[in-house]
Amino acid sequence: MNSAILRLLRGLNARGAGGSGTGLRRLSARECAAALGVDGVVVSLDADDAAGELVWSSDPLSSRLDELQFTLDEGPSPECRATGAAVFAPDLAVVPQTRWPRFLPDVAALGVLAVFAIPLRMVAIRFGTLTCHNAAAGALRPTQLADVLTLTDAVTLMLVGDVAADADAVGWLDQPGALHRADVHQATGMVTVQLGVGPAEALLRLRTYAWHHNRSLLSVARDVVSRELRFERDRDHDQG
Repeated sequence: MNSAILRLLRGLNARGAGGSGTGLRRLSARECAAALGVDGVVVSLDADDAAGELVWSSDPLSSRLDELQFTLDEGPSPECRATGAAVFAPDLAVVPQTRWPRFLPDVAALGVLAVFAIPLRMVAIRFGTLTCHNAAAGALRPTQLADVLTLTDAVTLMLVGDVAADADAVGWLDQPGALHRADVHQATGMVTVQLGVGPAEALLRLRTYAWHHNRSLLSVARDVVSRELRFERDRDHDQG
């Protein structure tokens, strides 16, 4: 087997560790998407409050797709994260509306018809999700699926290697600006205090507000952090 994704990974390995950044950051998500023959690819990591952290994306549309699923907590990627199993939706147009009632209309507006989410795991520990998408409906070909699984394994090893390499130092995820959704984590903590609820309930309140106001979860979180938006125990609305 000499697929485009294998050639890309071998090229990265041949260049060695002399490049800048960590293994995953030296791997071009855009090149990987092209090698896989998909329109886009994105990786998000799990967090303690169940909010995925976007760490690697091939293009703005892939980031928006990830943001949409993150905001609504619906779609293939959240389901993959919750179940620990791969979730393939080769034709979102035929998925029952009851499965993802909020996600399906919004993803159609993005022009995405096929989404494939695969868990990142090391032995029994799941820690993230790799998601591919296409504008056209259709299942992955057997060779594509093999390449996606190869990339999933490679990304897993890169992320685990990054953690091991930084065990005695500040890891790249802890560096300023590395966490794409740090504001969401901070806002969740603030709403936890404001409402006197646990982190999971606070995150649910944030997501509900974002959905009702047709906004991204990240933008709502930033309003909470900047104190332009405050949640009250008897009602959730802007107090500004």
